[in-house]
Amino acid sequence: MAKQKADSVVGIVLILIALIIAIVNLAFVPASIRLPDGRMIAFALVAALAGIAYISLFFVGNTIHRSQKLAVGRLITTQWLNTLFKSKRLFASDVGSLRNYARMLLEIPVDDSEPPPQLAQRLAKEVGLNVPDGFDFSEVEKPVE
Repeated sequence: MAKQKADSVVGIVLILIALIIAIVNLAFVPASIRLPDGRMIAFALVAALAGIAYISLFFVGNTIHRSQKLAVGRLITTQWLNTLFKSKRLFASDVGSLRNYARMLLEIPVDDSEPPPQLAQRLAKEVGLNVPDGFDFSEVEKPVE
């Protein structure tokens, strides 16, 4: 969905640019200027403009897509963490989710050996939250030997 939004934004901008160029050409090009008669020149001009449009759509669209994907990932992660923090406990079954949210939605590198309490703190900090005082990590903490 973020990719579709990015493509539509870039497409609208390119259409507006084309419209502005057309209006400027109609308004300011003197009648004495002759346009090229050869089909090859016209074809080359169209190909160049199509190439520029494709490159713009590709790079700008990917940039918008990435920012939208991260924004949606932050929103989903924030909601999940709020729900988790309301439960006041991190269950062992939540550790995999914690790592997946970090890796897939926020694109944060995660080492599987990182302790869950540290990962939870890092993930919460990334989305602007804090782990509540007294949050129970006892099920996932390794006993000290």
